[in-house]
Amino acid sequence: MKLKTFTLQLDTETGTFDDAALVAFLADRDAVAVDEHFFVHDGLPRWALLVHYREGIRRDSGGRASDQRPDWRDDLSAEEAAVFSALRSWRNNRARRDGRPAFVLFTNRQLAAIAKLQPKTLAELATVDGVGEARVRDYGESVLAVVGGIDSAQVEAAAPPAKASSPDEETA
Repeated sequence: MKLKTFTLQLDTETGTFDDAALVAFLADRDAVAVDEHFFVHDGLPRWALLVHYREGIRRDSGGRASDQRPDWRDDLSAEEAAVFSALRSWRNNRARRDGRPAFVLFTNRQLAAIAKLQPKTLAELATVDGVGEARVRDYGESVLAVVGGIDSAQVEAAAPPAKASSPDEETA
């Protein structure tokens, strides 16, 4: 696994963080986990990200490289794929609402693991690799509601915005 750091600055006109460099970097890589820290420097909000990633190249049965990124849905049953799709929809809407890149909430790999596990409790959700205390606290109830079959739009309407992690708080 490899690491790359990014510092995103708030675009005061749009009220969002400029993540163009991050999105371009991840175009051919697989984000496994992200550690984040929000801070203010020279009066401007900034967001530091440590991206844990793998090169997103798959190999076919003959060992030849393919430029396809891993698709975590390949390992899911039809029922699990439906849960995965609902979780992605929820995650993308929530990320848009919170002004964050979607993979910071949960990576596709984590969503696939959640879809396979279909946790019923926050403790079960916390057993998914990369889902730590902060994600469980900020998104756990919403994730469990989506897994439980509640429409992601209803879940999103009821959810408060996620808090930015404080400097002394461990992120997942």
